[in-house]
Amino acid sequence: MIFDFHHHHKSFIYRGIYNRGVGEFFSSSPYSIGLHPHDIKQNWKKQMKQVYEISKQNTCIALGECGLDALAPTSNGEQIKVFEAHITQAEALKKPIIIHCVRRHHEVMNICKDLCIPKIIHGFNKKDRIAELLLSHGFYLSFGASLMNSISLQTIFKNLPEESFVLETDTAHLDIQILYEKAAQLRGVSVGDLEYMIDNNLKNIFGW
Repeated sequence: MIFDFHHHHKSFIYRGIYNRGVGEFFSSSPYSIGLHPHDIKQNWKKQMKQVYEISKQNTCIALGECGLDALAPTSNGEQIKVFEAHITQAEALKKPIIIHCVRRHHEVMNICKDLCIPKIIHGFNKKDRIAELLLSHGFYLSFGASLMNSISLQTIFKNLPEESFVLETDTAHLDIQILYEKAAQLRGVSVGDLEYMIDNNLKNIFGW
């Protein structure tokens, strides 16, 4: 099936994981819930209480997006505390965690080194060395709109193990079907074969 691993489309019939924000009332099903590094406030513990409560619902199938961002205004120390709070909840609920990471990959790998739950780096758009390190640490990589035009990213993607990736649109105005078609072309397989690969990865991530 065509599945958008991480998106912001406000539709009840869209197939994928809606990224629900803290304090947001709309939520298609299924969805993830988390506190983005750029949305962390001084009262983040109160924000996290909302994450805790919403994440317990059956329609919430993952925590996130959450993580570390070198460009976010919140200090790195506070970001780490919030990220670790998400990890604790994800482990308690045995739900995957969708990670936002900007220029903090080594810290994220260190924080997540003992995690037993599936961990997914969303919107991967880095160099091949970072991809290799993340895969060696057990992360899945989620690729988005950058895969359409970035030659270096396309080279990384077409050489990845088939059990290591999913696809997403995030906030891009891009049809997930088009992204699947491009990804299939890059790997030299049919769209149906690519769907089969990603379906297997979704089963491993969510236990479907």
